[in-house]
Amino acid sequence: MKERVGMIVAGVALHFLLYGASIPFLFSWDDRKIVIDCPEVNGQAPLGSALTQPYGYKEIVRGIAYRPVTVLSLGLDVRLFGLRPEPLRCENILLAGVGAGLFGLLVRSLGASPFAGWWSIVLLSCHPVRSEPVISLVGRSEVLVFLFLVGALLSRRRPFVSAFLLLLALLSKENAFVAPALLALVVAFEGRAAGGADAPRGEDGQARARGLRRLVLAWAGGFGIAFAARWAILGGLLTGAAARISPSDNLLAALSPGGRLLGAISLFPLAVARLLWPTTLSPDYSKTTFLVDDLLSPSAVAWGAAVLGSAIALTAALLFLPAFRRRAPLAGFGLAWALACYLPFANFLFPTGIAFTERILFLPAAGVVVAAVAAGAALREVGGARPARRLSAVLAGVLLVLLGGARILQLLPDWRDDRTLMEAIARDLPTNSKAFWNLAILSLGEGKTEEACRHLARALALDPNDRARAEELVRHAEQLGKRDQVEALTAVIRAAEGRPPVR
Repeated sequence: MKERVGMIVAGVALHFLLYGASIPFLFSWDDRKIVIDCPEVNGQAPLGSALTQPYGYKEIVRGIAYRPVTVLSLGLDVRLFGLRPEPLRCENILLAGVGAGLFGLLVRSLGASPFAGWWSIVLLSCHPVRSEPVISLVGRSEVLVFLFLVGALLSRRRPFVSAFLLLLALLSKENAFVAPALLALVVAFEGRAAGGADAPRGEDGQARARGLRRLVLAWAGGFGIAFAARWAILGGLLTGAAARISPSDNLLAALSPGGRLLGAISLFPLAVARLLWPTTLSPDYSKTTFLVDDLLSPSAVAWGAAVLGSAIALTAALLFLPAFRRRAPLAGFGLAWALACYLPFANFLFPTGIAFTERILFLPAAGVVVAAVAAGAALREVGGARPARRLSAVLAGVLLVLLGGARILQLLPDWRDDRTLMEAIARDLPTNSKAFWNLAILSLGEGKTEEACRHLARALALDPNDRARAEELVRHAEQLGKRDQVEALTAVIRAAEGRPPVR
């Protein structure tokens, strides 16, 4: 009990230490659509109506997402504390911290040492790729899925409690549907000590089998309820007939299944880079960040296939080769967790709402952390009585914590408001036309016509298809009687006519 409480407290404390400075930040970007403009959240509609509405039902992606638990969570916060970002962000941080603590307990339940359990919490808390869901209010869905899914796996010996937590995860966001694969991993490693103890036999084995059957039946009930709700609200088990994905947000959605698969393979090295060390982090990779020709080029596909094949081969070796399995039993578990959480929702099997997003790495990051911790634990054991070898594992962990924490603190100011966020995207991904488009809108709202024209020119240079939207800005300026804006914007649009996209 003391360890359980200590791990959860440690996860919460670390998250507030790392993200506490973001609490006073304003609403930004998608927070407006999902929090300020959502009637179930802002109080204009009954909170319970979140159960009967698709998530983001005013958007073009209607019919894809059903996340009532996320909406209920945000709406309850607003009703308790008002429509202010501070309490909403505090709860995001709190829930993420509790989830990290529970994940440490899950690692311990698989026979890992206290060293591995505690370091899993610390490294997971300090992984920079998890920062976006923690800071952004719409990231609540990712945070809830992780919390409930880890809770369901941790309470696997209590089938009905586990199934209830699973259902909450399934109704928080769609990536929770990877739960059966994670349960299979957990069951395969359950009861193994760090050195690889044999699975239970005889009566103990029979009792375990009976418990597993009850768990599977309870989980089947949870999935049945989730599927029934999605069918009733969306018109399909996963998506409905009205499901739409904008090619401007996911260029892979307009390709054939084969082309989409090749594009997803090409993007896999980017996901690996963000998981191993995210030198660049961005909340948006849509619009012109990627080009189809670049993603489908033979060199990009070959590199992606090589990285993906290497990841699968390494995972298989760590899982099935006795020499590796004995030395670092949880390393294969961690990599398998990461692949299982990433591949189904990264355009490999079906098109998703966006070509690439770091939010999808929130769950896989936990697996990468476990693999790293397992490697460190193996290094300590190999060192035996050699203090230098044992110390090196600890120092490596401390270095990762310092680097990860520093990276999180470095990117926090980018999320202060809409402008700082858009400027950060434009800085880090200068081929993303959406960032420059949004900066143009913000500048117009602030009366900075010259600055708005500069950003609009860049947006149109990257994506000439935005010309029709730019003309709407001209009409809006005409309605407001701002003749100077009309002339300046018209000049930018005319200058962009006939020009090919630039990169």
